[in-house]
Amino acid sequence: ASLVTLVFAAAVLLPTGLRLWLLTRQVRHVARHRAAEPAAFASQVPLAAHQKAAEYTLAKARLGAVSLLVISALLLAWTLLGGLDALNHAVTAHGAADTVGGYARPLGLVGAFVFIGRLLDLPLEWIATFRVEAAHGFNRPTPGLFWADWIKGIGVGLLLGGPLLWAVLALMKTAGAQWWLWAWALWIGFQLLVMLLYPLLIAPLFNR
Repeated sequence: ASLVTLVFAAAVLLPTGLRLWLLTRQVRHVARHRAAEPAAFASQVPLAAHQKAAEYTLAKARLGAVSLLVISALLLAWTLLGGLDALNHAVTAHGAADTVGGYARPLGLVGAFVFIGRLLDLPLEWIATFRVEAAHGFNRPTPGLFWADWIKGIGVGLLLGGPLLWAVLALMKTAGAQWWLWAWALWIGFQLLVMLLYPLLIAPLFNR
């Protein structure tokens, strides 16, 4: 393996290992102290509520550890194991003509990458919502609402992310060596626009 590959793998695995170690310490600490309330809150928090909170914390931490491992494995699979290259070949082989200003293929590649990522996240999202949250009385969405929100999320991502990606690709092609500066300015403007639109148009799609 090349030095760059080893450095990249270390950059992925070392933070993951550190975060897993911290999660393990948190789990052990919560489990060790779940039998009694902290002295400072003993008169304010009933033991049953304290234990319920501890169980919820433990469940979320364990799922978080699994999520960390899955995310790191997927990142290595997409990069070092050739997943992204294989996806690029698949999109090129089966994609439409290079329309949309000549950016159909990169748009298709990024779109396919994001969609596959959402699909791979689904099992953990489902477990978090209908196992962890539901088991502790915090889940309100039904399966139908879960799927409706998931589909709406993809739609919002396409409506907002598609034009943004097209604009960045156009800047890369036409703005010369300073394209990244213009892309950064575009990204800042996009974030400000989303901050304005989110409470008015986006949030009402998912929340009452």
